[in-house]
Amino acid sequence: MAASNGFLRAANDIRLSRRGLMGLSGAAAATAMLAGCSSPSGSRTSGGSAADELTIMTSGIDAEGLEFMQKYAGDPLGLKLKLVTVKDETYAAQAASAQQAGKSPDIVQWTAEGMSYLMASGVDLAPLDDYSADLDRSDLYEQDFASGSLEGKLYALAYGVNCRAIVYRTDYLGSNTTPEEWNSDEFGEWATSLIGSGRNAFGWEAKTGDGRGSSNFLPLLWSAGGNTVTGDPGSFKIGFTKSQIETVMNFYSDMIYKYRVAPSDVGGWGYEDTDGGFSKGTLGAYSVGPFIRSIAAKYPDTVNNLGVAPLPNLGTPTTFWESSALMIHNQSNKKDKAWAFIEKLRGEEFQTDVVIGRGGLGVLKSLNTNIKDEFIAPFGRLIETAGLSAPVSAQPFMNNLFYPAMQEVALRNTSPADAAQTVMDKADSVLAEVNA
Repeated sequence: MAASNGFLRAANDIRLSRRGLMGLSGAAAATAMLAGCSSPSGSRTSGGSAADELTIMTSGIDAEGLEFMQKYAGDPLGLKLKLVTVKDETYAAQAASAQQAGKSPDIVQWTAEGMSYLMASGVDLAPLDDYSADLDRSDLYEQDFASGSLEGKLYALAYGVNCRAIVYRTDYLGSNTTPEEWNSDEFGEWATSLIGSGRNAFGWEAKTGDGRGSSNFLPLLWSAGGNTVTGDPGSFKIGFTKSQIETVMNFYSDMIYKYRVAPSDVGGWGYEDTDGGFSKGTLGAYSVGPFIRSIAAKYPDTVNNLGVAPLPNLGTPTTFWESSALMIHNQSNKKDKAWAFIEKLRGEEFQTDVVIGRGGLGVLKSLNTNIKDEFIAPFGRLIETAGLSAPVSAQPFMNNLFYPAMQEVALRNTSPADAAQTVMDKADSVLAEVNA
């Protein structure tokens, strides 16, 4: 995905996931922007007539994205599209403020992972069940519908999706082969092939506050059989056991102290370290999405030697489902037009030309399984196994439980069993915070 394709940024450049829904409780007024702020960074309008204007609140669509949406959806529907750009950190608060002022957008564009947070903040989203009742789901992903649903109702659908894989430097691997599936030990043995002078073979994000790490930790937890929580908002229960946490911590410990493919100071790494190290050639492999190609664009040795492999299997093969989603505000008086707009962006023409044609993943299985790009194609196959985050921010669990455990294992060589026990000892207090 080219770096300029900001209309898929939330899906393919993980802007929301980097921040992990942190800081979204900050108050900010979106009223002025939705009323017609003249600042180019706050509001953009394109095409159509004012009478048929659709307002889209977004944190990830840029001017180029607006042009594509106008071409493929606005113009065919006779709609003028207006973007109101807000920040991820204060998205929910701004959406709620606009709603209270009677200035709600027609469409809300964010990630499906943030949908439950919007609703918990009081944002009134329209159920899409009646609109979507006639959709042919045979070429669509169940994860799309599951990630956009809450308590049995559908509120969000994707127009761009993404997942995770182990991306590695093929030139570092030499003549060694890469399996199509592997357990922790098989992966560790393989990763030793990437060891070289002046570089680390493997790494991950473990710094408290980093939003990227949740998209890499959670698939390992899912693979081991756990999740952050189970149940419904307000009455969540802990979704993991000590054994499952120990399995994940054992993986991290083995990578550092058994196979010696990662340094102990990986416990302090954030996404800047993984992205930067891999781009510059000082990291041989890590878990990341297709967007790494645009991040590493100015390093041709890296971009020309990209390999893709599945994540280590700790029990069940899985990866991370991530999506850039569209929702309809329940107070919009243009719901039918908003749904028609969503249908256009999920249609084959837009998906083929804009998503697949520019190096990303789309919402149609038939397109993802026929991608010709040799780097993107494996992601299109792996997404079938993608797991879903629970309908709650992962960040309280990451910052207060999982990151500290990863740091103990990495920096102090704490045993996986002891680290897992500490997680369990503190889990109830974090759960109480989340349920509150």
